[in-house]
Amino acid sequence: ASAGLTVARAALRRLARLPALLGAPLAISWWAEVRSLGGAGGGLPGAELLRVFVFNTGHAAMYGATAVWWMVALPRRAGRIRIDASAWRTVLAGVFTLGLADEVLQRFTPGRDFSLLDIVTNLVGASCALFLASYVERPDADGQGFLRRLWACAAAGVLAGAAATFLPLLVGGDGV
Repeated sequence: ASAGLTVARAALRRLARLPALLGAPLAISWWAEVRSLGGAGGGLPGAELLRVFVFNTGHAAMYGATAVWWMVALPRRAGRIRIDASAWRTVLAGVFTLGLADEVLQRFTPGRDFSLLDIVTNLVGASCALFLASYVERPDADGQGFLRRLWACAAAGVLAGAAATFLPLLVGGDGV
């Protein structure tokens, strides 16, 4: 558990060495790459709902990574990325904007549709990235605390993916 914390802390500190001006271009580049994967079809015959659940859950992880790249754009304090309330607003606004752009583009892509629940899942992933990064920089952070938070974020991502997949089925949509 403490090894995970050590790796996360080292990664965050390496990101802090990147010029802040690279933050937005890195986030947008990552988003564009993720977007290019979004139209991938295939999967197991008869397992469309499972495929959709996996893709919807993946939104949390992919947009969590997008949030990490946005963090590069944040101000520094003592050589570390400053993650305060303003940072949360900045990163979440950036992730929301990219997620909204993605959903609008999907609206005009054959076989795809606009999903507000996907945007919520994106924000869950981004919030988890910020939550973990905030903890990693705390002086009292320990391996067990990091592991608990990591599992909580994984659960939040799965729940958000499940909501994005199954809620439309419950309210009369097709869910896929």
